[in-house]
Amino acid sequence: MGRIRATRKDFVLDVGSGSHPHSTADVLVERFLEDVHGHRSHTPAAHDRPLICADIHNLPFLDKTFDYAICNHVVEHVDDPETALAELSRVAKRGFLGVPSEFYEFICPTHTHKWVFALKDGVLLMKPLRDGHHLGLRMYGGIFFTLYALPEFRRLVSNRPDLFGVTLEWEDSIRFRLVDESFEFYDYSDAESVRELLKPAPADGPVDAVKRFMRAHLDPSSIERLSSLRAGLRRAMKKSSRAR
Repeated sequence: MGRIRATRKDFVLDVGSGSHPHSTADVLVERFLEDVHGHRSHTPAAHDRPLICADIHNLPFLDKTFDYAICNHVVEHVDDPETALAELSRVAKRGFLGVPSEFYEFICPTHTHKWVFALKDGVLLMKPLRDGHHLGLRMYGGIFFTLYALPEFRRLVSNRPDLFGVTLEWEDSIRFRLVDESFEFYDYSDAESVRELLKPAPADGPVDAVKRFMRAHLDPSSIERLSSLRAGLRRAMKKSSRAR
């Protein structure tokens, strides 16, 4: 599972930052500044640091301007994911990418998503969203968010992250491949294939352990408040280190 490993020394870009940009980001890019219907949380984009209105398909920066680029849950919305990923690789030396998994699309489908993803051998596989992926939207609606209010379900999400999301940290460039919509990422009826998806998250450090505990045991509003406090502290620490 990939992690955001941007440091206080890095010059960081957050693409599609929305209303909750990452605390280490120095520059924000957002396409939807006011018309946020159907995007993010229907809330205006944050502008507590330099904010540029731009499209991920054509980022207005020179090659390798940034040490690190964060792009979390954006590429599933775009028209041309190959160009979007190439642009991220062009403007940054390394970065973090997060997209929803195919299983997530089944239980929590979103009508604005256009692509489905899987990570195999370090390569991001992408295929067009099929009508079958929207079956859950018609049958179950927003059951995921109801389940997420339950501590035991949040514990499952935290401990089995590959089941719900696809994340990777990349260096120099993002390895990706566009496949046909009929390409099967996993055989969900095969026990070994399912075990691969259900593998627990690897052992991590004390900070990640605390974050995982919080996600599993605190209600979402408390988690958001604590995350905001932590983000503010990290921003202050980064500003202080830059001033030295």
